[in-house]
Amino acid sequence: MEAPSFFPACSFQGLHSTFQGGFMSTDFLESILSLVFPPLCSVCGEELHGEKLICSTCFADVREIPPPVCEVCGRPIKKGKICRECKKGREFDVVRGYGLYEHPLKEIIKIFKYRHSPSLGKRLARFLYLAMEKAPVLFKVDFITPVPVHFLRRMERGFNQCDVLAHELSELTGIPVRNVLYKKKITLPQALLSHDKRKTNLRGAFRVKEEIDGKRILLVDDVLTTGSTLEEAARVLKENGAVWVGGVVLAVG
Repeated sequence: MEAPSFFPACSFQGLHSTFQGGFMSTDFLESILSLVFPPLCSVCGEELHGEKLICSTCFADVREIPPPVCEVCGRPIKKGKICRECKKGREFDVVRGYGLYEHPLKEIIKIFKYRHSPSLGKRLARFLYLAMEKAPVLFKVDFITPVPVHFLRRMERGFNQCDVLAHELSELTGIPVRNVLYKKKITLPQALLSHDKRKTNLRGAFRVKEEIDGKRILLVDDVLTTGSTLEEAARVLKENGAVWVGGVVLAVG
């Protein structure tokens, strides 16, 4: 049976061969869709122009923590050299963060962490590198160690954001990564707990799985709030022979 004159037979055959022959590729479909529904920045909602998830403007709007900062934890302070918390004593030696945990860095970290977006790791690792430059002693380490998550949490998210950051930072610094810590128990999210409960929540959560005697270690985490996570990790590392433990984070809350 011949096709009606207003739908030539060759049109049906051509359309069929296009799909059968694979000419309508995924990339082609995505390019067509992007013309109709252009990808938008997950932070500001503006149209993306070749970037992934977050626009260059939002990344450029992230500001460094202005001085003065505490010489130990890197938090902003109004006067003196060491903040009140660090005067009480810390398990870690030096920590630095790039920015404050506020817009747009706060949203960028949440997208990276909770929306399965490890591709942002390379861009975020640049912030870690710049934070390290504020305290050059952080470069004088034997290896980088990401703060671990429990394997069930890793399965839930699909990745450990700190592990991604650590490996991307290693590419920038040339410092090797060693996953010497593991988390043996699930803990409540630190953000839901008071200052005092954060310390008890993490007590005994980390274990060392390799020989680290005499080593200088750099911990990588995403956010420093009270510092309880880095303190507990540093405590365990030093108990197992580490002689110096520093830390670098994306944001200070």
